Amino acid sequence: MNRRQFLAGLGAASSAALAGCSGSLGTTELSDPEVTTEAGETHLTYRDEDGRIAVTSVQYGPVRAGNLVRMRLSVWHRRGTTLTDLEATFRNRDPTAVRPAVYVGGMSGDFPPIARRIDDETDGRVLAVPDLTPVGEGTVTFELYVQEYSGFPLELTIDMDYGLDAGTLQFYEVDGTMELTIPGPENGNE
Repeated sequence: MNRRQFLAGLGAASSAALAGCSGSLGTTELSDPEVTTEAGETHLTYRDEDGRIAVTSVQYGPVRAGNLVRMRLSVWHRRGTTLTDLEATFRNRDPTAVRPAVYVGGMSGDFPPIARRIDDETDGRVLAVPDLTPVGEGTVTFELYVQEYSGFPLELTIDMDYGLDAGTLQFYEVDGTMELTIPGPENGNE
């Protein structure tokens, strides 16, 4: 058998083997989450026919001195998937308000670098981690402080985009928006 016949036969065999797997190949966009809101928490849950794929959660605490709001942003994902990248944009719902500052707490020594920038379209603060693969097999959590400059209540929107690698050439692009209303300090107590 010559080389051309061998390569043609190998290509045909590969195509036939993958024909039955085409349903599990490719990228699936997840952008219609179930939204759950409790006191100080908001969760976006993404599902498929097998159950939960991912949950994006924001928990926020009381306002502290200097109008700092403590936040915890977490992404849980199904076993067997890896969080590959993440981008979070923090913006006021009122486009005329001064954008809030976002500070990231200490991360472990193995955590990849976090890029920070201003989004030109929304004037929001963007935190991006383009390669989370080294730490993306488990739940990834960011400890944050958001500083408000335009007064309370803080009408904050967080736009989340991240990728999940499910192996076997299956990938999920996850997109969601959280709308938070954070009250100010009560009776002047911070």
